[in-house]
Amino acid sequence: MYYSAEMMAAAIAQQQAEEAKNVTIALDEDIFKSIRMEGNFTLTSGRKSSYFYDFEQLTPNYMTFVSGMLHEKFKTDGCEFEFVVGPTYGGIIPAYLVADFSNSQFVAYDPKKVEFRGQVKKMDGRFIVIDDVISTYGTVDATVKAIADFNPSARCVGVGCFVFRGEQIREKTYTLHRGEIEL
Repeated sequence: MYYSAEMMAAAIAQQQAEEAKNVTIALDEDIFKSIRMEGNFTLTSGRKSSYFYDFEQLTPNYMTFVSGMLHEKFKTDGCEFEFVVGPTYGGIIPAYLVADFSNSQFVAYDPKKVEFRGQVKKMDGRFIVIDDVISTYGTVDATVKAIADFNPSARCVGVGCFVFRGEQIREKTYTLHRGEIEL
């Protein structure tokens, strides 16, 4: 039987997709469970939780790998953007890495100080907000509002996180793991 170059490329692409799916499953089962801490926590949202995802425990290689997987979700969906915003503190490193993967500009935002850092003058066009964990969208909404106040022509086209712990996920939210809902 003869296989054309197109058929071989399609078979290789399908195999790579299966391997990526297996890696995602391994991430859910291994990485996210390994950084899930138990105790009594007050989260950024102000909610109480008996679980906390401590991404500071990830090695730089794992952080880069997981951020790359998040970037791939945006890329696969065809989401195009000019800059990436990472709210302090959990969003800064993953947002920086996603910006690097996508050759985009990076901006850090501190909602408590209402202050931007990084390539602020280039905050124009489409952007995405990346955080480590999202539960209420409070930090995301504050970040989007601050950018709109700074430059009304800038437009949020997506939101990404490693773990989503909210009750209802919004459209154009890309996540790697669905965690337990905060109470």
